[in-house]
Amino acid sequence: MGRTETGGRAAGPIWTEFMKEALAGLPFSDFKKPDNIVEVRIDADSGYLATEKCQNVFSEFYIEGTQPHKPCPLETKGSIPELL
Repeated sequence: MGRTETGGRAAGPIWTEFMKEALAGLPFSDFKKPDNIVEVRIDADSGYLATEKCQNVFSEFYIEGTQPHKPCPLETKGSIPELL
């Protein structure tokens, strides 16, 4: 492997071609989300649950019961508060 070569770059195309042939003719099926997984919107600046005031938001998946429960306090902007 050369200096700029990586395993993913070298092996990725080979794996893609292998899997195309290995899966040819099999039906496509989406991944089913397990029942105990929840999707929540998180404020990227604080790590708390996003509110309508939050502008930098992303979705995250958690095992039910482990997700943050406190809403984003915008007045603490700039600090990293406890998540739970």
